[in-house]
Amino acid sequence: MPEDRGVRHVPKDYDEYYLRIVRVCLNYACPTGAGLYILFFLWDLLLIQSSATSVKTLVLRLSVSASILAFWFLSPRIRSLRAIMLGISTLYVYALLTLIVILTLIPNGLIVGVPGLMLVVMCANGMFCIRPMPAAISGLIGIVALLGAYSRSRLSYAELASELLFFTSAVVVGAVFMILLDRELRWKHATELALEQEKEQSEKLLKEILPRYVIQRIREGAEDIAESVSEVNVIFIDIVGFTTMSRRLAPKHLVEVLGEIFRSFDDNCEEHGVTKIKTIGDAYMAATGAPEPSTLSAVAAVEFCLHAVRSVSAIAARTGIPISVRIGVATGAVISGVLSLKRPAYDLCGETVNLASRMESSSEPGRIHIAETTYWRVKGRFICEPRGLVEVKGLGAIQTYFIQSDPAEDCRHELAKIRIRLRNRVTG
Repeated sequence: MPEDRGVRHVPKDYDEYYLRIVRVCLNYACPTGAGLYILFFLWDLLLIQSSATSVKTLVLRLSVSASILAFWFLSPRIRSLRAIMLGISTLYVYALLTLIVILTLIPNGLIVGVPGLMLVVMCANGMFCIRPMPAAISGLIGIVALLGAYSRSRLSYAELASELLFFTSAVVVGAVFMILLDRELRWKHATELALEQEKEQSEKLLKEILPRYVIQRIREGAEDIAESVSEVNVIFIDIVGFTTMSRRLAPKHLVEVLGEIFRSFDDNCEEHGVTKIKTIGDAYMAATGAPEPSTLSAVAAVEFCLHAVRSVSAIAARTGIPISVRIGVATGAVISGVLSLKRPAYDLCGETVNLASRMESSSEPGRIHIAETTYWRVKGRFICEPRGLVEVKGLGAIQTYFIQSDPAEDCRHELAKIRIRLRNRVTG
């Protein structure tokens, strides 16, 4: 069915998964089964000499075929696997009982018609994909009905046992086949579900590493992905005191502290719409305006930096480790993209990146150093203190600024640090 073909994800519930398979099978099994049931009326005509009997068999066959086609049209509205199995089982039993009645009308029909009964069993089990338990119960009803028909006939015990054995064997083989098919489908469902979960995890990880448009380009088969972005705010953050900290702390503790700092930066990225680019040792690179431009990207970049300063200060107060950050921000054009797909990583390059790196290296602990290009975009939102001229390789001397944080926010932050120190003393 069309809706089944459009479903991309594997259902977590096996019944839902099996229902999808049954719906696909019904698209072919119902018209095929109805057509075959009518087509075998030609076989009836070869053995029936009475026109009245021919009409009766035709009416019986038409009733079964009409029921199958009616169920075919109604099945898309059935949402429960149990309900759809009940419908298929009812059709299965109805087709068997009707065919047994037809065979009783045909001379020697109960002898020559057993292959037809076996064909119904095979169609019901294989084409309609009936589940093992309904298949076994429906087949058992057919055996009982056939046994009743044979008891009224004048067949010898040898003929009765022979014909009944053939039909019973078909029912048993059909039920065993559906048991094996059910086991295979359960294994396939578990495998596909595991693969789907792995795919979702890979997609989630890929989305955290690469922007959306890069992922799309990779799927399209692009080998080199790069584009020019006219205005990006590049942020470099370096942890001051990391060398001293690495000497004092055990490697495991060092990684835990560094991980906590970077996680706080990641959380701030999500809060302010900042894109994390990469980490290099104890340095953190991020940007706004790339890959998606924004009119307030410079303001968001500075707000992110202010939160980064406060986060590291809070971690230092809580752990007692003397660390702070030195931050540099620059605004301008960059080249963004993925230059190699062997180990894909989104990156920025260009003069603006070098300028932001220079702003960071010439900054001071606990301060945000911005280039003049950033200053003109944020001066109305933040207090900017002129730093003076800074020599930048390739650009010469340029005017730079320090961002002054909000005094009220600083006061609240200092009070929080005092509370942490007092709590540490009490618990210590």
